[in-house]
Amino acid sequence: PGSQSQLAVALLSMCVGLQALPPPRRVDHELDTMVNLAKNILHDTKIAFRQFKLKFPSEGEHRLETLPVLSGSASDLGAIQVTNALSKIDSDLRSYEEHFEWLKKAEVISKAPLEQSITKIHSKTQNLANHIEHLMNRHNIPKSNFSPPQLPPQHATHWSAVHAGHAIFHHFKLFMDWTVRALVVLQNKH
Repeated sequence: PGSQSQLAVALLSMCVGLQALPPPRRVDHELDTMVNLAKNILHDTKIAFRQFKLKFPSEGEHRLETLPVLSGSASDLGAIQVTNALSKIDSDLRSYEEHFEWLKKAEVISKAPLEQSITKIHSKTQNLANHIEHLMNRHNIPKSNFSPPQLPPQHATHWSAVHAGHAIFHHFKLFMDWTVRALVVLQNKH
């Protein structure tokens, strides 16, 4: 009887001790998926951009006024809010989808072996945008008003398509780097 009561007291104290522990952290698998997908897109973008630069070398800084403006820096990420981050990522992803769609159709690019890489990035970008949209719906975050960019005509000159391609890849690489970091911060906050 003495050992049974000691066992009962030991079991009871374990139960009481377990109640004092914080509840296990809820893992948001959707954020994990989005972080991994964003990292994968960033990796694919770096490879495709290298291929693009080899196929179409061009010196200097390339600008395209229709690209989204990257707001914020790595130092601002600590204060990032779910609503603002997801809205920004959502609207910018949709803009980049339009830019990549335009780039795929540009005559000089469609004749190059880069179309497959661009299609792969475009497809993964759409997938990430769908995940972002789902998470926004789950958190009741309204979609931002997105107006498609006014892109150059499809039959742009060789140089303007190459120039635009450099700008799109460069800016998208920076955006995806920021997106990965922002999603990791959001993941760590949950």
